[in-house]
Formats: sequence, structure tokens, C-alpha cells
Amino acid sequence: MPIRKLSQDVINKIAAGEVVQRPANAIKELIENSIDAGAKSIKIKTKKGGLEMFSIEDDGCGIAMEDLPLAGVRFATSKLQEYTDLKDIGSFGFRGEALASISHVGHLTITSKPASQQVAYKLSFDEGQANGEAIPSAGKNGTLIQVKDLFHNMNMRQKSYNPNEEQYKKSQKYFCDPEFTTNIIYEL
Repeated sequence: MPIRKLSQDVINKIAAGEVVQRPANAIKELIENSIDAGAKSIKIKTKKGGLEMFSIEDDGCGIAMEDLPLAGVRFATSKLQEYTDLKDIGSFGFRGEALASISHVGHLTITSKPASQQVAYKLSFDEGQANGEAIPSAGKNGTLIQVKDLFHNMNMRQKSYNPNEEQYKKSQKYFCDPEFTTNIIYEL
């Protein structure tokens, strides 16, 4: 078989699969984003082990309406600008891959409101691209990330994941930290 360059779609799905191996990985990435945003309260909901739906809601600094379109784009980040910034990085995330990766394997919606904005704005992403423009939405200070149909386009990954009580117990280690108020709603 001759050597061929992979399509961008295949590249994106492979990269997303490295970041999001199962729902708990995606949830961990989003919890770390919440912590990086200064959240003191994090609410986590999951359905069917996170395959059908999961959401993370926090009271962090929020994402400004004008920044929302870049939030789900690969390598877009608020945490560094130059390579030399890496030596002083003090956050969990910095690459700008988590939200983009999630949007390549699930339907991602971000609703966010910094304290400086009068209203929250909502924007959905699929395949690393915004679906239209941010629209005004109900919401309080902070960010709500909702993901539906995780691995909808990766049948083997979806079939190999078994959302059972044992998986939930394994993923709980990401949810518990005494510095934060955490509310977990888990539906099998």
C-alpha cells in the first residue's frame, strides 16, 4: 500500500481520541478548565456513563462572548501566547485541545457569562467548528459545558465503552477535591 497523507478529518479524530479516550477523560479535562478559571463550585451531570450526555457547570471567570468562537478551536488558548510562556505556566491546561477534541467526537455546547457581561452567550461546536454565532442565553456567572452523543462518529469506541457502576467509581477520583464544592448527578 502506498504512503498517503491523512485527511484533516482523520487527523482530527485521531488527535481527539488521544485526549478523549472515554467520558471520564473528557470530564477531567473540563474540570481542570473550571479550576483554571477560578471556579469554587463545579456541578457535574452524566447520563449513560457520559456517552449520552455530560455537563460541567462552574462559577469560574467565564468566557467573553467575543472569545466563544475560538473556545472550541484546536490550539486556541487564553493561557499562553509564546513558547517561552511554558516555563511559567501555572495552569492544568494550556494547549487549547480539550474543547476542540471533544467537539470532534461529540456535540459540544458552551454557555458562558463573565461577571462583566450583562447576559450569558451560547455557542455550539461540531468537528472543531462553531455552528453559527454566539447567541444570548439564560445563564449565571461562569461556564456550562454540555456534551451530547459522545463518540457518535466513532462506533468502535462507543461499542467498547460499558457505562457501569465500576466505570463510575473509577472516574470519581476526578470529581472529588476538598477545595471545591462538587455536585455530581450520575444516571446509568
